[in-house]
Amino acid sequence: MIVCKHATADGDHYPENPDRIRAIWKKLESAGILQRCVVFNAKDVDYKHILSVHNNHHVNLIKNISSKQFDSRRNRIASKFNSIYMNEGSLEAAYLAAGSVIEVAEMVAKGDLSSAFAIVRPPGHHAEQDEPMGFCLYNNVAIATTDGVC
Repeated sequence: MIVCKHATADGDHYPENPDRIRAIWKKLESAGILQRCVVFNAKDVDYKHILSVHNNHHVNLIKNISSKQFDSRRNRIASKFNSIYMNEGSLEAAYLAAGSVIEVAEMVAKGDLSSAFAIVRPPGHHAEQDEPMGFCLYNNVAIATTDGVC
């Protein structure tokens, strides 16, 4: 799972980590819930949707800090924010998380699904317009509910 590539580089334990996704998936599987679900592959977000909620500085920060050229400075930069960690897989995981939340929100809004639950990471409900926060790089919930998306 690509969303599991977003992890701490140094092995620090955070409550929000790849094992959270695996544990949710295993629980749904063991409880027989997955058989009743429509499972989708993760979907990339359109860049314009991110910019509908986050400013350019924020978007560029996430993009740049995830790049290889920031390897040596990534942890120091991420530590300036509340409960944030990043690695070279974080940007792709964040794009897929936001795109997936948009997809299921649109399907519920159109009536194609009666309800939905997006199992994504990094999660997306704490990030502010101008900074990542609380394990969230983007605010996927705000992005999915912005005018023109749903």
